Amino acid sequence: MRAMNKLFVFPGYGSQLVGMFDALPHDVSIVRLTDAAEAHSGLEITKIVNNGPESALSDIRVAYPAIVINDAAWGKYISVSGIEPAAVCGYGVGDVAALAAAGVITMGAAVTLADFLAKTYVHATADSDGVMKTIVGLDEQAVSEVIAESSHVWISAVNSPRQVVVSGVESAVLALEPAFESAGARRVMKINVPGALYSPLMAQAQEQLAAYLDKADFRDAEVDYISCVDGRVYRDGLEIKKKFIESITSPIQFQQAVATAIDDLSVKIALECGAGSLLCGHLAHTDISAIPVTQYSDEAGVDLLKNRIESLEDRV
Repeated sequence: MRAMNKLFVFPGYGSQLVGMFDALPHDVSIVRLTDAAEAHSGLEITKIVNNGPESALSDIRVAYPAIVINDAAWGKYISVSGIEPAAVCGYGVGDVAALAAAGVITMGAAVTLADFLAKTYVHATADSDGVMKTIVGLDEQAVSEVIAESSHVWISAVNSPRQVVVSGVESAVLALEPAFESAGARRVMKINVPGALYSPLMAQAQEQLAAYLDKADFRDAEVDYISCVDGRVYRDGLEIKKKFIESITSPIQFQQAVATAIDDLSVKIALECGAGSLLCGHLAHTDISAIPVTQYSDEAGVDLLKNRIESLEDRV
């Protein structure tokens, strides 16, 4: 049996679920983190996560810190249980949890950063008519060809060869929907966020983040950190900070990040550290075996997870 390299992937917005803190292992304490998040946000995050309603949890001012707390706690739990990552990668706000998992920032700093991002995005998009929509059934090239006619629509995420997200001015995005369908899109779905995130329309938010992080200490990563800005591997803290700031106006290149993990780091197993299995879905048609960790939420669960990993390694 040969040990396989493992990638910890941290999901972003859309992975939030009412009651998701209940699935966290009992020996992972999130009280300090949720207290800090509530102090910064002024919102009853724990109450909303535990009881809903879903509409309240979907507010990014609640969802962002809640997702980062949940993701980071899962990553820490799996790691201290003896399953170490060769690399980490975060999708959207999940990138904040990836920074914590890589040892670049503390978990406390991750929570305050998530709160800052949420407030900054809400402020920056207050008068915006920007939207985000998921295009299912088309690859990056096909979507690029459709949006080439518009100067107000951009690719904002490449999740897989069959799922791409676009951001832009609402009227321009709506005008392109028939073209997406004619090109073969199976669905065009609106994402419930306050604006056109991960696009040039977020330049103001990027400037504010750069100022916020100007004096922040980003330590060198303890494991390989894969940026979804360009799909490259980084260890240097200053470079990681630069990439994180760039991510505000750059498309999420998750497909490229996964390709790097496979081709350059020989990753064979991905553990989705967060609620649900959104990223496992994006990984379904790759050479990586993707496992959602929420199936393994106690001591017996960790043993089952280790057994599952060993069974995958036995096949090599």
